[in-house]
Amino acid sequence: MRTLPVTASDDEIKQWVRDWIAILGEERYDEAVEMLHPNLSRYGQYDFWTGERLKTILRHYGLHKPIPEDPRVFRPAPVDDAMRHEFEKHLKIYPRPSLESDWTIDNVSILVDMPLRDDNGVFLSDMTAEMMLRRVGESEMGVELLSAHVM
Repeated sequence: MRTLPVTASDDEIKQWVRDWIAILGEERYDEAVEMLHPNLSRYGQYDFWTGERLKTILRHYGLHKPIPEDPRVFRPAPVDDAMRHEFEKHLKIYPRPSLESDWTIDNVSILVDMPLRDDNGVFLSDMTAEMMLRRVGESEMGVELLSAHVM
């Protein structure tokens, strides 16, 4: 798991996401999963995400199996210069109140639109990875992938 300090700024969190997307863009699914916090998933299973499961979900546009009427296979794509502005605009971190409040790190969500490629080229998709920050000890936090689905 690749952790962040609990005091991480939005920019540091966004950089973690950019790095995760870059690894996915190289189709290094196992490494992408290793970056994640291995806590309980929303499905009630430990270690729900595997490299193979993540690959399957991304290739089938958020589903566990292909859509019969849509034979396209999608692959993660790195964020290139042409899509960087749109990618950054859609990368959301919320809420982000000050550390002096009674806020807990477990209330912070991250939404990221996945850059994908198919036979027609690269595009910023409407498939969204939904993540949460999870505290790991007193001074660090990990990123838990809750889902990857079409919004």
